[in-house]
Amino acid sequence: DKILKEQGFQVSQNCENTECAIELGKLLSVKEILTGSLSQIGQVYSVQLRIINTETGTIVNEEFLDCECEFKEIMASKLQTMLSQLIHQT
Repeated sequence: DKILKEQGFQVSQNCENTECAIELGKLLSVKEILTGSLSQIGQVYSVQLRIINTETGTIVNEEFLDCECEFKEIMASKLQTMLSQLIHQT
């Protein structure tokens, strides 16, 4: 948070695209950055997770999940499984 403030990056801004994630990753001096999104249509939640290489701008790995389940199930177990698969495939 301190680094971002020093660089003038608005912490409250929505970083919803790859370019923003790359910029954020470069400000933090990291080689890769994890991004994600969660949306809901009706009773179905959709989760997307990506690891992006901040030097090349390429997507290193990504995981998707569509789940007709409770939000707490996603947070308690599904997300952990997705993260584990994402990291171990990298």
